[in-house]
Amino acid sequence: MSRPYPVLLELEGAPVLVVGGGVVAARRTAALVEAGARPLVIAPRTGAALDDLAAREGLTLHRRAYRSGDARGFRIVMAATGDREVNAAVAADAAAAGAWVSVVDDPAASTLHLPAALRSGEVTVAVSTGGAAPLLARRLRDRLERLVTPGLGRASERLLALRARVRERWPDDEPRRRAFWFALITDEFLERAIEGRDEELENRIEVCLSQS
Repeated sequence: MSRPYPVLLELEGAPVLVVGGGVVAARRTAALVEAGARPLVIAPRTGAALDDLAAREGLTLHRRAYRSGDARGFRIVMAATGDREVNAAVAADAAAAGAWVSVVDDPAASTLHLPAALRSGEVTVAVSTGGAAPLLARRLRDRLERLVTPGLGRASERLLALRARVRERWPDDEPRRRAFWFALITDEFLERAIEGRDEELENRIEVCLSQS
């Protein structure tokens, strides 16, 4: 039995379709917008959450029922209606059009599975049960919240900025750059990051730079 391949997608500018206007569709749409996508939404009726999001972000809403062929031309399709027949039709259209599709409450019909995710700075932690038990994934995510802290997010952003400095300092010495990172990012560094001890991290960075 094959297993899904975990991947992070860059969605800015990607053609994305959301079919559905309820709470789940609004949540999926909000997550797509956060990732940089500008999803088109098709639904005969939309709730207040989706209406507010669309107005705030300038999203296009087609207030009508889904029509055969609507999925054509999209890279990612979210079938998030409360009607299993409509969702199945959307999934079939998306598959025929070569799009990745996520079908609410039907992982077997999905080619795209959405994990429970935590984000802080440049850190993203995702947990998936392959659609078998979404609640289990959410419970695991809740446990991980104690690790994916704002401090860890700040540390990740600091390390992203540091990469250019390290590469500039040793442009042709990959082993030395690698040794620097191993000396810097230790278990102790991780603990300090999680606890938000930013000043100590800065001091450690400068020490590692001076000793490398």
